[in-house]
Amino acid sequence: MPRRLPPLNAVKAFEAAARHLSFTKAADELSVTQGAISKQIKTLESFLDTPLFERHAGGISLTTAGHQYLPVVAGVFDTLSHATRNLKYQVDAREPLLLNVIPSFASIWMLPRLKHFYERHPTVQVDIVTGDGQMNFANSSADAAIRCLHRDHTPPQAERILGERLMIVAAPNLLKESPVNKPEDILQHRLLPHSTRPGQWTRVLEGFDVDPELGNFGAGWEHFFMTLQAVKAGLGIGLVPDFLAQEQISSGDLVNVLGVTINSDYDYYWLCPGYKSGLHKVQVFHRWLKESLRPFAGYPSE
Repeated sequence: MPRRLPPLNAVKAFEAAARHLSFTKAADELSVTQGAISKQIKTLESFLDTPLFERHAGGISLTTAGHQYLPVVAGVFDTLSHATRNLKYQVDAREPLLLNVIPSFASIWMLPRLKHFYERHPTVQVDIVTGDGQMNFANSSADAAIRCLHRDHTPPQAERILGERLMIVAAPNLLKESPVNKPEDILQHRLLPHSTRPGQWTRVLEGFDVDPELGNFGAGWEHFFMTLQAVKAGLGIGLVPDFLAQEQISSGDLVNVLGVTINSDYDYYWLCPGYKSGLHKVQVFHRWLKESLRPFAGYPSE
């Protein structure tokens, strides 16, 4: 025997109006007019052949039939919502989370920590591609992106996840040959610029009241993982974000020259188009990312 179901839009209107005891609030919730709600209620009452609301000067109230019908209808909607959410999460889990991440962030910081994410979310597969500069989701299949951007030139949807603080780093052997005990001593060494941070060394030296014109500037590097390798090889002194250099400083492979961190004009941002921000895989990774970065937000800065 086929099911004899009531008109579902009318049931939806009844459930909202019954919860709020207001046709106006139900109309606002469902983004329709009050007249449309009233019409849907009348349609349902006609289908059921019984009134569900009592209309009076002070507003509306449920009839006995309405009181009986509401918990059943609400329960059906709750069950449908729960089943839909579970299915949606399962579908999300089958599709990898595709992230477009700046190379040094991906290779130095993120990849070694992905195992911790998988331990908490074993059904969410993460695929990473690297990119730099402004992100255009219209030309990309990525679900989200991580970028390091000048804080004066960030798109409206960008969410700041970490401020950038730089460390002056060097290999221990280099400092044995020519120690750095005060800012002026930096000038004894080749200074390795970063091509995406033009003028950063100049600003740092000026902050120490050291004339940048006296600096011996070496070859520039495009990515911080290249700068770190050059510094470890003893090619000179580099400026590297603290959270990217932390492990190598802790292991003794590098030294934080002068023991300071310096605020830059750049920050790290999470970008995600609005139509993907509600995906389960996006939400759980976004939450894990912010939790994992939280310890790096507490470094003392100059």
